[in-house]
Amino acid sequence: HVFHTQTKQFVFMHPSGVFAAMPELVVLGQGSTSTAADSASRTASLDASRQASMSHQLLCYVSLLETRKPYLTSVLRTPALQTALLFGQSLDTSHDCCTVVVDHWLEFRFKSAAASVALLQVAGQLRSLWSHLIERQLSFTCERMDNA
Repeated sequence: HVFHTQTKQFVFMHPSGVFAAMPELVVLGQGSTSTAADSASRTASLDASRQASMSHQLLCYVSLLETRKPYLTSVLRTPALQTALLFGQSLDTSHDCCTVVVDHWLEFRFKSAAASVALLQVAGQLRSLWSHLIERQLSFTCERMDNA
């Protein structure tokens, strides 16, 4: 399998990684996309690559090792939308909030503006809480180092 990062295209899994040894673990599983039965109102021309899904995942990696080929190392799978909303550097939305673009790269589309707005509000609250907890832990760690 070949992958793309935001800054580098056509990268590979490092041969020592689990996803290189078992590439089937990277493939989106059966039953994770909408079927014709639950989307009868959709046009028949909708191809498989554009089906709605609630279970897309991102492959997060620790480093990009460049030898003859670029390799991703220490890779793990994470839920795409949740990861992007919590850890993205920038979130851009369309005027109706049905489209969200994370870091000028990943695009998510929502059927309902209300659902999108609710999700963005929760993500904002979680980002704020996450930031507060990290600051608290860092200040606690610094205090312990100063007192040692």
